Amino acid sequence: MPLGKPSVVKGKSGQGSKDRKPISVAPSDAVSGGGAPDNVDTTIMEMTATTWDYNGSQEPSAFLLVKLKDDDETEHEQYYSAGDLSKIVPSDDGACFYPAEGSSVTGLNNNCNAYLFLGALVDQGFPEDKLRDEGFQTAVGLRGHMNAIAPKKKREGLEGGNKPIGVFTKIHSLPWEGTKGKGKAQPSTTSRGASTPARGASESLNGSGSELNDEAIEAVVAALAKAEGPIEVKRLGMAAFQAAPKAAHRKELIKYVVQNDFLEQDGLPFAVDGDMVVMTE
Repeated sequence: MPLGKPSVVKGKSGQGSKDRKPISVAPSDAVSGGGAPDNVDTTIMEMTATTWDYNGSQEPSAFLLVKLKDDDETEHEQYYSAGDLSKIVPSDDGACFYPAEGSSVTGLNNNCNAYLFLGALVDQGFPEDKLRDEGFQTAVGLRGHMNAIAPKKKREGLEGGNKPIGVFTKIHSLPWEGTKGKGKAQPSTTSRGASTPARGASESLNGSGSELNDEAIEAVVAALAKAEGPIEVKRLGMAAFQAAPKAAHRKELIKYVVQNDFLEQDGLPFAVDGDMVVMTE
């Protein structure tokens, strides 16, 4: 069957029509388009509560913005709907969502894309208590396999309908773990009450104890400065992680800075006061 003449009205290419070559419609020649990342190994680089208006096409709503970097260095920004601004609003710093004024909501709607994204993380082994107690930013640094999957529930009339969204279908490593593991992640059981000495624990990390300890001190100081006030001990690990983007042992900081023997070292510019960490200098 002969090819039709290329259009010179729509989709102008800046070339004469006789010089234009039709695109291939063979499936094996297809190129990657927009939409959700699919069948990729990727890492969560940033998570932010924000608002978005679909590039001006709709009224703004609350969204969870997730920035990803694939193993091949491809970067993505994915917006996951979190709810109407009459019910839920992002915090000023983008670290969490709050109920809107006059709203009584206490959690995400179980039909929104943010719920589906975070629910998939929990299904694959991410500790739900961390999301509940410390917030979604505890997932920053997670590496896993992502697929574009249509929501199972029929969502007529809601944002996106059943349009596929990117969710993690496997976790390779949690933020507080190393990057070598490829199996399904297991919830962490480490808490501040751990009896392992801070320096002893760090020395097992390829002999980098002193360097990690120094980085941890700097990260906690930076986190406290950024917070402009005390930080709860249970939130200190993620705060230190976020405050030290260039630390050589960034992932180890999450567990390291909440150990008793680290926090009780002599000469620190901060101290534990009840359940809070405060600057002392």
